[in-house]
Amino acid sequence: MTSDTLLLFTVGFLANHAVAAAGGACLSALQLPAMGSSAVPSSRTLSAPRFTIVNNLNPSPNFLRKMMMVPPRKQRQLRARSDVKESTVDSIAVSKKEAELLKFCAFTGRGTVATVDERAKIDLVVEALEGLDEQNGVNEKNLMMNGNWKLVYTSEDVTRSSPFFWAFRKATKGISQPLPVLPSQFAEAVFAITDGIPFAKKGQATQRIELDSFGDGFLISMVEVELSVFDAILPPQTGFITTTSKIEAGAAQGSSLLTVQTTQIKESSWENIPILASSVKRSVFPSNEAFERVAEGSSKVEMRTTYLSDELRIARNEAGSAFVFQRVF
Repeated sequence: MTSDTLLLFTVGFLANHAVAAAGGACLSALQLPAMGSSAVPSSRTLSAPRFTIVNNLNPSPNFLRKMMMVPPRKQRQLRARSDVKESTVDSIAVSKKEAELLKFCAFTGRGTVATVDERAKIDLVVEALEGLDEQNGVNEKNLMMNGNWKLVYTSEDVTRSSPFFWAFRKATKGISQPLPVLPSQFAEAVFAITDGIPFAKKGQATQRIELDSFGDGFLISMVEVELSVFDAILPPQTGFITTTSKIEAGAAQGSSLLTVQTTQIKESSWENIPILASSVKRSVFPSNEAFERVAEGSSKVEMRTTYLSDELRIARNEAGSAFVFQRVF
């Protein structure tokens, strides 16, 4: 990659980020029905001429003696009650874990003000929930990802929930910068600059996912940014950095391959200024082309869904960063 190409790409990135900070009205809440449902597992027994023993894991001697004297129909009823009780206990335990995680997320401002101890507690709950889906299999619940999600926690900056920044990091991997006051890696140095803009605030971050039964579809990521400069002359301006990515099912469990397509500013309050309206509406950054010019294949990144329920979704990028999303109903 030539220095001219890198310079052009960096300028485009900074310009896109700066224009995004100018942008738009708050994203209106979308009402969608919850996807998926919790079903009580059915009971199945092995039939025999008259009296049978229910196929129970590690049955105690007392259990066997009692069941030998119970007719098959009664056995099925008892086993069904046992399954319902076990399912209810598991469901309550999971719900408590989810509620605990949401409480930590709320107290830490999506992780932006989390202390080391708080992050450690959140990590423990996240890993506990991830362990559940390792057993149950995320791939079987692809369609549950469909809908609208809001970011409630991230181990990085809020803007990093967008695949655009994942691809930017991948495209500039191996490129370093010489300034000692900034991180040596080029991407991290640029992030440090944009994250430190004093007059820019990050608002809500949302994602909309639409998948078919094969796990293919699209993801639209929106990060709200407010730009406040010269408040006495111009009120704060808001907008959403909106990145559209194509989704393909990955080979591993819970893996999705995202191909970043375009990035633009939507719902921007700058559109209300006549002299700027047309320029803002037409400002679409060709992310896919730009990333591929810097490094071939860098526009495609991996998203791993490590936990998924009706209410919560936990995703990780290639760097291992965790992003916790809550469904917007």
